[in-house]
Formats: sequence, structure tokens, C-alpha cells
Amino acid sequence: MSSYKLTIQAEQDYRAILEQTLITWGTAQFEKYAAILDKAFERLATMPRLGTKCNHIREGYYRYHIGRHYIFYRIVSEKVEIVRLLDDRRDIQKRLFLEEL
Repeated sequence: MSSYKLTIQAEQDYRAILEQTLITWGTAQFEKYAAILDKAFERLATMPRLGTKCNHIREGYYRYHIGRHYIFYRIVSEKVEIVRLLDDRRDIQKRLFLEEL
């Protein structure tokens, strides 16, 4: 397994995270954090069980902590599907269930 895709919601999360990073900390940090997230996606694609199972939140999901965010993903047809990127300080269970995935 060596590929991944982001859901529409995950793409929106990614853009929002990087936009806030750019506004708050500037271009250098924006580029650094974008590279960190991209590398994490690639790492999960090659080692999909690297994350922690989180069936207590949603069946079949994994989460992986990177920086100040959790990457929520699942394995679908030999591909890692990045479902959400959520701030680690928020009520994750509530956001996963109340917001459309």
C-alpha cells in the first residue's frame, strides 16, 4: 500500500489549517507545517497501521497525531483515505459525528 487520498472535508481541513498557520505564523512556518503534514500522509500510506485504532470514536478509523492535529483515516481498498484533520484541543468525537464526513 503506498497511496492515499483526502476526502473533500479533509481537503477543507488541510486548507484551513495552513491558512491559519500562514496568517498566524507566516510563510516559513506555513511551508514547514505543510511539509510535515504531507510527509505524515505519505508515511501513513506506506505504513497504514501506524496510527491508533479508534473504533470507540468511529468503527474502522485510525488516528495519527502530528503537530497540533490528529489525522483521522481509514483503509479502503488498499488505499489510505484521510477523512479529517482536527485540532487536538477540540472535542474530536463531537466533531466527527456532528459534521459530515
